[in-house]
Amino acid sequence: MGLTTRVNKFLDSISKYYEGVSCYVRSKYKLGKCDELLPKEFCEGFERIDCISLRDLINGDVVRDELLVRNDRLDVLIHVSRDAKVCILEVSAREVILDVDECMRVDEGDLLAYLITGKGEVRGFQSRCKGYIVLIEELVGRPQTYKIYVVGDEYVREVRQ
Repeated sequence: MGLTTRVNKFLDSISKYYEGVSCYVRSKYKLGKCDELLPKEFCEGFERIDCISLRDLINGDVVRDELLVRNDRLDVLIHVSRDAKVCILEVSAREVILDVDECMRVDEGDLLAYLITGKGEVRGFQSRCKGYIVLIEELVGRPQTYKIYVVGDEYVREVRQ
């Protein structure tokens, strides 16, 4: 493999970092053109929404609608079934450095973030849930706070693209 090919592959991997996460919800009113990012099996009936709106689709600890979450950085698409159970983890510290992303699968005890305390100590924040991360919500203010929404494995399937 030549140097140019290696540099191009490296640049492609860096550019994926700037790609985002797309979210879709099942809608009986969706008609018209299919989103080119979705496989054909999901063309009918799903409409694109802002990912932060996913939190509004959660009643208590249950997702009330069928969802798709696509992470272009990881090149992963997950399908979340209706009435899926959600575990919400709140991470808070002077500074939080996340070690996870949407559409990643986590187990109980997995490291999700590094926390830097007011005294400058570094601590690890581990998951108490098992499943797929469907949303990471950053809350404004100090201390730095994130909510991580994890849906159990039994309600999620990874879709081949």
